Amino acid sequence: LESPLMNQQSWLLKAMALELRLTSMNRHRSHTQRLMKLLLEDVDVDHISVTQAYGAEENDYSTYGGKEASISQYPTIPSSCFMTGTQTRRKILRILDSLDFTQACPQRCPLQFFEENLIEDVIKSCCKRPKNGPAICDVKALRRVLIGEISNLQGTTLAGQRSLILREVEIILEQVVSSNAVYQSLYSKYVAFEAWRQVTEVLVTACTPDLLDKESQHTLLFELLQDLLIKVADNDALQELTAPVAGVILVVMANLRRCFSASEFLTSHEELQQNHSLTPSSKIGTRTLFATSLHIVLKGLLDYIQKSCGSQQKVRTYLYGSLLYYLQIAQKSTLPSWLSSETEVLGVTQVLVASGEGEFDNLSKENLSIILSYGDSLLEIICKDICDGHNVGRLLALSLLDCILSLDKSNQCLNFMISKGYLQHLIDGILTDDTHLQNLLNSSVESLKHLYSFEGRMTFCSRVASSPAGAYSLLRHGFMQRLAECEVFSMRPEHERGHTEGNTLMDEEMGLSPLARYRRLLFPVLKVCLAIISSVGVENSNAAKEILIFIVSHGDVFHGILRDRHSLHDLGALQELELATAVISKVAVHAEAKNSNLESNVGVMTSMEFYSQVSRIQREMLGLLQRFVLTEKVLKVFQNLDTKPTVDGNDIRAEISLTYKKVMTNAVAYCRLLITKSSKSSYFLFIYYL
Repeated sequence: LESPLMNQQSWLLKAMALELRLTSMNRHRSHTQRLMKLLLEDVDVDHISVTQAYGAEENDYSTYGGKEASISQYPTIPSSCFMTGTQTRRKILRILDSLDFTQACPQRCPLQFFEENLIEDVIKSCCKRPKNGPAICDVKALRRVLIGEISNLQGTTLAGQRSLILREVEIILEQVVSSNAVYQSLYSKYVAFEAWRQVTEVLVTACTPDLLDKESQHTLLFELLQDLLIKVADNDALQELTAPVAGVILVVMANLRRCFSASEFLTSHEELQQNHSLTPSSKIGTRTLFATSLHIVLKGLLDYIQKSCGSQQKVRTYLYGSLLYYLQIAQKSTLPSWLSSETEVLGVTQVLVASGEGEFDNLSKENLSIILSYGDSLLEIICKDICDGHNVGRLLALSLLDCILSLDKSNQCLNFMISKGYLQHLIDGILTDDTHLQNLLNSSVESLKHLYSFEGRMTFCSRVASSPAGAYSLLRHGFMQRLAECEVFSMRPEHERGHTEGNTLMDEEMGLSPLARYRRLLFPVLKVCLAIISSVGVENSNAAKEILIFIVSHGDVFHGILRDRHSLHDLGALQELELATAVISKVAVHAEAKNSNLESNVGVMTSMEFYSQVSRIQREMLGLLQRFVLTEKVLKVFQNLDTKPTVDGNDIRAEISLTYKKVMTNAVAYCRLLITKSSKSSYFLFIYYL
């Protein structure tokens, strides 16, 4: 399209996006349906080849489906066979086809009389940016400047070369005119895609859930993803034009994931009864088509990530989010209890729900196989963003690698991180961020980006520690030593007076108070410790003693947690005590047998001070048996608690009661392990409380 026509089309699309949004919000269904029909109706395109050469690559996106088809529906055929004919294309996709992401740039001619750097500076000084348009050079102003420079020149040589100099001025002006046309064209293409993006996002988020059936939604979303990935796959496409595509892919992928949620596909009892008429053969065909379409989308996303390596961190941030949404599609869905095993679900996810966990597992295995087929280059991009990326991109890259590790049972990704030093860099960064984390405990600091970054890092470490190989890797690379050296964990704020239960719960939700922020730092660390112990086993004394060094290094904090008298009425304090006692009950008993390695790792603390701290913690653990006994008084307190919902929507009364019982269970479990060790010090500990 020419720029004037493209600008008119952009204005029309923006107006349609606004009208679609208003009509859908105001529930004007008939008007919205008419607008959707204009955008989604199929238009015949003559003489379009729908063949694919025999032996073509799997990630070839050159084939399209028809009205009810999805991606790569057509099987491969020998190159000697051809099928040409008409093909139906939605109008919104034809509009996208009209947008060209390539741009031919004029070649610069060498200058003989003018210096190119000085000419560039003069051109920049003559550039003007209109209210709605790109920055272009004022050709008349540039000509006046150049002619003025020629007029100021003097000498006998100028008279003979004046015509050549004027000719070079004309060449410069012609190049500027061509450059202005390129800038205008690029801006028109950018505005045109922005208008198309607005219409598409309104269409898939505000209109389709109510006015399109599930199968049509799937078809539309797959077609949009396919065409967008085809656009960015062009090697000649400019980054300035393809960068906004990643944001649209994120929105479309989020809606595709929503469509695959089992709760979105539950229908009325009558529709479910009608669905029993489907034959097994039709289910198999649907499953094959479904898996193929998703795999092509996955390959397109991975290719786009590799293509955007370098300075396009914002683009990769969108793509990491899209890939996370994609991987969530293969996660097992939990159906409501009222839905019987014979009940089926309409839509493309019908086979997934009906066939049980096997289909989800197969899809997850195939996804992992495709991801690992890209080799170390893809993991290198993700790991670099984890180490050096911006805050949001770093968190999404961590979440993506976390999801990949959950699928990778052979630990290929973990071995890559260890061999390349990325795991060590991630662990060393804990101590680097210690100063920023200390500043978070000041309520005047409003930015919580370092808190979110630390939480994401600990969540990833929890995933690594969920396997024995990962847990041993964390210990071998000094994970617990770095945590022991962090001063932020020794700076636990005191419980604020005047804080009611409701205020404390609100602080826990919003993370406003210093104590709530501290707990959001401590909780993930204690969960990682529990993951390490669960993976290597409670009997592993070396791992337990490293965790014990972390506890003793911040012994005053754990003493304060064990002696906190606000536990019964404060859910946050009770959860803090429950996690602390869970860790202590599994590691404190290993201090009974003195070990030279343990004493050498204590650091500046003497052996006597270390075992004194351990003894205090052991006595306070035994003291919990007296405090956390389910008496009638405690049960009455539970009944009188307010029934406000927690962040997860659970009953706070039930949460406090359950956490209270967990604390008591941890104390009893500690006593059992202490008796099992049956040393003299254990005997004197119990005598102290008898």
